[in-house]
Amino acid sequence: MPRDELAAAAAPLPIRPLYTVPELAAAACMSRRRALRLFQKLGLSMMRMDRIWLVPLDELERKAPQFLGSVRTAELKRLLS
Repeated sequence: MPRDELAAAAAPLPIRPLYTVPELAAAACMSRRRALRLFQKLGLSMMRMDRIWLVPLDELERKAPQFLGSVRTAELKRLLS
């Protein structure tokens, strides 16, 4: 993994209206493809811009609250350690 990707993966996940699948995957410590398959299986409405998949925050809150909660917990642990 290139250095800039490692730095991005280590940065805390800010609260925003849209997230990219790689951002969410890195925050959950899973691969991009696995996260994409999970989101599709959960029925999240995602937007695609060229090669980038975007996930709205409200979709995560409604359809994947456990995933969002685990990401927030992981981010909190990462900030405290």
